[in-house]
Amino acid sequence: AAVALLRTPGILARLQSSTAQSLDPEMTAAAGLLVHRLLEERRSAIGRWLVEVKGGRSATDAWQEVFGESLVETAQRPLAFWRIND
Repeated sequence: AAVALLRTPGILARLQSSTAQSLDPEMTAAAGLLVHRLLEERRSAIGRWLVEVKGGRSATDAWQEVFGESLVETAQRPLAFWRIND
């Protein structure tokens, strides 16, 4: 069900506008699949981003600096993975 949800148009906007408290189990699973792929593909960059955020940088600014693109742009690759793979 989570993979099917990741294949729906506008899923990133829905995930971004949600809070941890408002995510239903299916949305939580979908977000978890995206994070899992990001960790597989960009583990060291995620680590650098966490260090920057813990050091006081805003999450958005740190993401842009570490990844060289916005979170939405970064999420497109793992999202594409789940659109074509089960």
